[in-house]
Amino acid sequence: MSDPGYIFIAIIIFLAAAAALGIVNARRIRKDQREKLRRSFGTYPGHEYAPDELARIPRYFEKHGKEALFSVDDITANDLDLWSLFARVNYCQSAAGEEVLYHTLRTPVFQKEELQSREEEICYFAGDEERRLDLQMAFKDLGGSGKYSVYDYLERLSDVPRKSILPHLLGILALICSVALMFFSFGYGFIALLAVAGWQIVTYYREKSLLDAYLSTFGYMLRLLSCGEHAGRILKSADNKALPTSLSARAGNIEGHLEAMSRFRSGAGMLLNASRTSGSGNPLDIIADYLRMLLHIDLIKFQQMIREAAAHTQDIDALITDLGMIEAMISVACFRASIHEPPEGTKGYCVPEHSEDKALRLRVKDLRHVLLEEGAVTNSMEVSRGVLLTGSNASGKSTWLKALGLAAVMSQTIHTVTASSYEAPLSRIYSSMALSDDLQGGESYYIVEIRALSRVLDAAGMTDAPPILCFIDEVLRGTNTVERIAASAQILHHFSHERVLLFAATHDLELTTLLADVFDNYHFEGTLTESDVCFDYLLKKGPSQTRNAIGLLKRFSYDSEITANAEEMAKRFETTGIWSMNGASAQSQGANRS
Repeated sequence: MSDPGYIFIAIIIFLAAAAALGIVNARRIRKDQREKLRRSFGTYPGHEYAPDELARIPRYFEKHGKEALFSVDDITANDLDLWSLFARVNYCQSAAGEEVLYHTLRTPVFQKEELQSREEEICYFAGDEERRLDLQMAFKDLGGSGKYSVYDYLERLSDVPRKSILPHLLGILALICSVALMFFSFGYGFIALLAVAGWQIVTYYREKSLLDAYLSTFGYMLRLLSCGEHAGRILKSADNKALPTSLSARAGNIEGHLEAMSRFRSGAGMLLNASRTSGSGNPLDIIADYLRMLLHIDLIKFQQMIREAAAHTQDIDALITDLGMIEAMISVACFRASIHEPPEGTKGYCVPEHSEDKALRLRVKDLRHVLLEEGAVTNSMEVSRGVLLTGSNASGKSTWLKALGLAAVMSQTIHTVTASSYEAPLSRIYSSMALSDDLQGGESYYIVEIRALSRVLDAAGMTDAPPILCFIDEVLRGTNTVERIAASAQILHHFSHERVLLFAATHDLELTTLLADVFDNYHFEGTLTESDVCFDYLLKKGPSQTRNAIGLLKRFSYDSEITANAEEMAKRFETTGIWSMNGASAQSQGANRS
């Protein structure tokens, strides 16, 4: 046998061994991954997010958020820290699932039928472990979309340059001729092969650098199609009696989109499912990478795929929607299982109820802030009009407002509230809490604050829209005391006449008297001792009767003269209604007033 014959036999043996090793290794990895997913059900997610993920994950919401009847605006999302809620609920294995889950948390639902469909899907995935694991493995194969969202590329497909494939075909022909020459003159043929291979690799990387981002995106799209095929097959294999109707509908939608994308997928799966996009380290993927460098097959296929992708962006978007929503509901099932067991006699979470009558009413029992885990204090509340929340510093007012706001969002998105029971109307949700000066815009805190309140006033004036749940922490804190109380009283009183259920925390106890006829009063309080201040974080009815601001100065070792004079000064004001730095001036001002 000639030397080339031995070389080809050796190559075939090497490839066969590599294939066998790759298959064995891939099966072992998949078995380990599946077992890890099984063990992680009911555990805390604990994922750290890189800056590029923070930019990528909201892209689906940025594209689709305006299509919703109402979406949680940026101010409210920041106030309630919806990003931390997303991180707590996120058990997704794919970029599509993450982006759709984030969108879900930002777009409350106003149809009880849609919420019921989500509930059925969540319960289905919680109860069928094997099918849930099958789907999670399919989503794990889909994985991430790289540094950017697929939407960053779909919007720019028309800008991608169209090039001739003739140079690539000539390169392949040169390789074939070099191999053929080896059978006649091994030395010359081998030298020619090395020269052509070197040229192919150099030109490959030169052109690939311009298209690499799109090649990676196409790799993600191919995995998206493969994931859709697997997910559809998994759902179709389910017992039709147990499978929720909404999941059956999604399976049918997925099948239609796969059929529309058949030309895009045909012949491309093996070419672009590289180790660089799958991250599997499979020897066959590595070998396939070298074949791509030599043959430029992915660059050739790219030109046909770019046309197909541009023609089917709606199918790609719809696939992301259907698959992402399936994984989002799986993620909620995982989240529910991870909620810590509460104290005896309470529940870790509940399925919310949404009243259909026109009366604004909120009932919640044993609610805790979703981001506070073991040991969190729970509180209950039942109100049918606005609430003024008072209390000493650090007693829990802001935490309770955020707990209520997050409960409202969760009830209309993931149909899960960390309480024993929750009932409220399907509502638009607004807040004005964690504001700050807009240095770049040149606006003071007060201007930022009145703009935030103005948007709620405008929304309240929309009589044909759903009612509003609104949460405000320290109304108009950015201005002087006299004008703050006057303006706050009028704004809050105005809200009481609209279709708004308002929850406002304030240190201005005067408001509890001025608005007693239209607002209920609740408070938190702390116990101040000689050396410390203690809080029970329990919600109590009525306005607060205690203050602790000066006491906290003592706690942090402020000069005793400062704190003693401050206490005396506060008592003089409560007695005379006049501010003064010493008793004599107060008496003088009192005499002059007489």
